[in-house]
Amino acid sequence: MFNIRILSKDDITIFDATGMALLDILTAKTMLDLANEKGLGSEADI
Repeated sequence: MFNIRILSKDDITIFDATGMALLDILTAKTMLDLANEKGLGSEADI
């Protein structure tokens, strides 16, 4: 997939999260739960 080498301590790390939909869902659920706890946001009928 990727050929990554670290050449120095100043190299930049790139993370490819392609295909990690479960992580996206869990992150959204966590954010929604926190917003609900704090009384933030509003509901919309769509």
